[in-house]
Amino acid sequence: MKTVGEKITELRKQKNMTEEEFGSMLGVSAESIVEWENSDALLDHDLISTVDDMFEDTVDELAEQLPEATFENLLKNIFSQFAMADDFAEYKQTIDSDNSTATALYAESGALWGNQNVGVIYRKSAKDSVSLLQDEDIRAYLTMLADENVCKILGYMAKNTKPSTASAIASQCDMTADEATAALEMLKKCALVKTKIVKIEDTPVTVWKKHGFHKMLFVYAIMSLAKKAFTGEDNYYCFRGDFTWC
Repeated sequence: MKTVGEKITELRKQKNMTEEEFGSMLGVSAESIVEWENSDALLDHDLISTVDDMFEDTVDELAEQLPEATFENLLKNIFSQFAMADDFAEYKQTIDSDNSTATALYAESGALWGNQNVGVIYRKSAKDSVSLLQDEDIRAYLTMLADENVCKILGYMAKNTKPSTASAIASQCDMTADEATAALEMLKKCALVKTKIVKIEDTPVTVWKKHGFHKMLFVYAIMSLAKKAFTGEDNYYCFRGDFTWC
């Protein structure tokens, strides 16, 4: 699978354009094009869209490597702090292959943390973060995610796009209609589902459908971090900073 840099190089060469010509069309320097093609810098989504319009390629094809490329740059930024650039390939392979191994940089201004599945840039100091522990909205959201029926319905909706009644959802998720309705109401408060009234033989019926499901990104990230935190594993390839982080 091609990286973003390799794909841009391929598209540029197909049009017989130099780095200078390509940069001129995008309004950036030739040096920036070289950096992109070497994967030392990342394209933002707006520039990807521009490249897509110019070359009549798909945005998805160019963007498919962005999460992996972004994470690799995160790892490079962390690893550069340890002055071990020659060992980066081994470091990256270890992080990619072993989910129990992580890497981290902790500082007063925030932290960087990454493992096989999750890369986190936390842009807040530990002292400034204590207030999160008293935030009622956060506790309510975590309580919702801890509900078994909520998780069952989220899993069902992740695979099904059609609107359904609470009774239909309940039958697919092995729960009662009342349990499904209660879980759906919690999801509605968090703007993950919405309702619509339809008439069936002049009888109004409430149907439920996905809403703002792009926010499942946060759900999966929270779950991944919670799983990592719960295991108690503390195996670092590289670690720098205060272990107390406070």
